[in-house]
Amino acid sequence: LGPSRRPHTAMSTRFATHMRTTPDVDTSVAVPLDVRLMHMAASLMYVGFGLALVGVMVWSFVRLPMFALTGITVRGDVEHNNAVTLRANVAPRLTGNFFTIDLAQARQTFESVPWVRVAVVHRDFPNRLRAVLLEHKPMAMWGAEDAGTMINEQGQVFEASLDDADAERLPRMKGPVAESQAVAGMY
Repeated sequence: LGPSRRPHTAMSTRFATHMRTTPDVDTSVAVPLDVRLMHMAASLMYVGFGLALVGVMVWSFVRLPMFALTGITVRGDVEHNNAVTLRANVAPRLTGNFFTIDLAQARQTFESVPWVRVAVVHRDFPNRLRAVLLEHKPMAMWGAEDAGTMINEQGQVFEASLDDADAERLPRMKGPVAESQAVAGMY
């Protein structure tokens, strides 16, 4: 016998029995509908509980005192407003922390300050706000002599106090507020 022909031994027979294919037998058991429904309900409850737990953890993290607003940086045109004026007009009306503050409401708060025409508000991580302000540039006094209204270069009417010396150098315009841009355009 050569190396290519081996005698049939017990060992080779043993391996051959393990390699035989077994017939396909269906061993699955049909699960009743009520058991499947209970399994789905339990799975949904676990998922709901997990999501609620994650939500509570995120909410608790967001409310940490380290994210309370500690300062506001103001850049841009601040010729007529100073830090004291802005602090008095803006800070008491801002609510929330770094994550929960409404930036649109903060922008409206800055724009409600006299002389501020446009405000852009951003968050500076972890606990500050940054506001970039553009002030009104008065083109003329608007309305009656005793009114404190002016019209800016964009034709918008705004209220603000102006020094008497500055008020004397500005012309006076009158007309309906809705037509302020047309009146400014004729000037």
